[in-house]
Amino acid sequence: MEALNLEQTQTVAESLPELPKATRSARLALSLEAICYVVIVLFAAIIRLPELDLIPLKTAEATEALAAWHAVNPNAVGEAPFSVQPLGFSVNALLMSVGGAENAIARLGTLLAGMAVIFMPLAFRRWLGAAYTVTAMALLAISPALLIASRSMSGTVWALFTALLTAWAFARFAETRRDPYAIIAAGAAALTALGTEPAGALLLLMLTVGAFFALWTLRDAEGAQQTAWRQLRDALPLPQMGIAAAIALTAGSTALFTIPSGLAHIGAALEAGLRGIFVGTADAPFIFPLLTSLVYEPLFWIFGLAGAYFVLTAPEQTPFAEQFIGRTLIGWLIVAVVASVVYAGAVADHALWLTLPLAGLSTFAIVRALAPVQDRYWQVPLWAPYLHGVILVATLFIAGVNLVHFGRTALVLTPTLFPPLQQQDLMRALMIVLALALSVITFFLFGSIWGARAAWHGTGIGLLFLLSVYSFGAGWGAAAVRFDDPRELWHVNPSSRNLNLLVETLEEASLRATGSQRMAEIVVERAAVERNAPLRWALQKFPNHRFVDVLSRAVSAPIVISVSPEPSLGADYLGQRLATRSSWSLSTLQYWDFISWLYDRQTRFAPQFGEHVIIFSTP
Repeated sequence: MEALNLEQTQTVAESLPELPKATRSARLALSLEAICYVVIVLFAAIIRLPELDLIPLKTAEATEALAAWHAVNPNAVGEAPFSVQPLGFSVNALLMSVGGAENAIARLGTLLAGMAVIFMPLAFRRWLGAAYTVTAMALLAISPALLIASRSMSGTVWALFTALLTAWAFARFAETRRDPYAIIAAGAAALTALGTEPAGALLLLMLTVGAFFALWTLRDAEGAQQTAWRQLRDALPLPQMGIAAAIALTAGSTALFTIPSGLAHIGAALEAGLRGIFVGTADAPFIFPLLTSLVYEPLFWIFGLAGAYFVLTAPEQTPFAEQFIGRTLIGWLIVAVVASVVYAGAVADHALWLTLPLAGLSTFAIVRALAPVQDRYWQVPLWAPYLHGVILVATLFIAGVNLVHFGRTALVLTPTLFPPLQQQDLMRALMIVLALALSVITFFLFGSIWGARAAWHGTGIGLLFLLSVYSFGAGWGAAAVRFDDPRELWHVNPSSRNLNLLVETLEEASLRATGSQRMAEIVVERAAVERNAPLRWALQKFPNHRFVDVLSRAVSAPIVISVSPEPSLGADYLGQRLATRSSWSLSTLQYWDFISWLYDRQTRFAPQFGEHVIIFSTP
């Protein structure tokens, strides 16, 4: 069953020369499987940590950060907003009580939750085995959606973790009939539905429908499975589960009962979730999660759909647990696609609804693609599919390079369906056709030598490598390089990196006025922060700032922030204008512009700056 045979790999200790028993027992035996886990976790951590503090918080993030900061710092300036992530609010409040109002501290809790999601396939290893577990962890580690969401204050990451915890605990209860597992499942389910994000209940619905889909498609003629399900249902300790759900939800929203006001955030999350059924997010494109998933994670879609085929056509001798998990993921994916279309309040983070089932289903295809080819008619060398994969990568790379050049050329031409091309551009188009034709020829060539099965394995290996590089590059670009570029599909009206310049400017002005970087008095016109939560959050680093409704000549503070270019002030000031947000519309893409946008987010029309503030400081 485990095609990669990771569990049967010889250990480091076994490869050593014969040693006395006492010496051998002191050796650290580390299997190849364990090494894979260590490498995956280290890689996932390394790509999530860089510049975590330098990326300005977006509006939704800043609102969550302000809610937690006001909870631990009652003297904070301004009114405390409501959080729609009760569990995230509690974790953030506990972290901020130690680390202060820093961007990295505000995002640390979600980052740890994202790492926990990557670990979760280990909980299902007992049912799937080593090969599927390693593959699933690797896919989640490079997932663009999980990477970007883990580096932000995303409630969907928390919901995904608690949903997986619910599934594991309930599966263990079904296996052992031990009440503690049912109690853990109830607490995790309550947090998923009401304590993580407004749409958390939808994620729990996807998991539930997926499980029933698996039961329905795997039902037997004798009804033995239905009987077992009824026995499982009757064995549930419902009173204890209800108590556990209430305690988990209360503790999770009140920072372990230290912030009683956190209970109000449960109502705010529920209200936002119900409002999202009818009211969408401003400037967000239609079917936002589905579109985001298709753009950033084509690897998961291609291999996920192939994996769904393998699950549905698995032979009868396939272990029941493997069939059940695979079909649950299929049911989850179907509901996730429907929710992405009909739920108006969905945002880019909800692409994770699709990421998890697609990643799980992809493992069924990837494990088969990497396994040695077993064919009754052909003797296929181990290296043959990999050679085919290398050739496929080379031909598709040639096609891709020419396609990118073609797309960049189209940006400077008249946007028509058939743009006027020069001879060198026509040659590039011809090279694209020839490279794709060579890919098809190579497939049939390897199929004629070693059979169709070997050709499909090689195709899978080549696509796996090429799409992994593309997906990781797209995720890294959105997470760490183009984090303030609205042409990045994930970011709608993102906060500008000018907020970092604003903080530096305020620190310099404060140092010049008081000798301390953050202790100067700062007067802020309320209109500048009324709808600018990221600016409010940036100002929390300066304890002596205050808001005023109208600037007048009575104001003589060393630093003033306004939206008016010429406010009436009581002293002479020097002003500096900074944009805090920019916008761009996907509808401005025209015909072939899509190619360049898809590759590196270069477009015919540049983003437009939206909100501005002006910093006035005394000379």
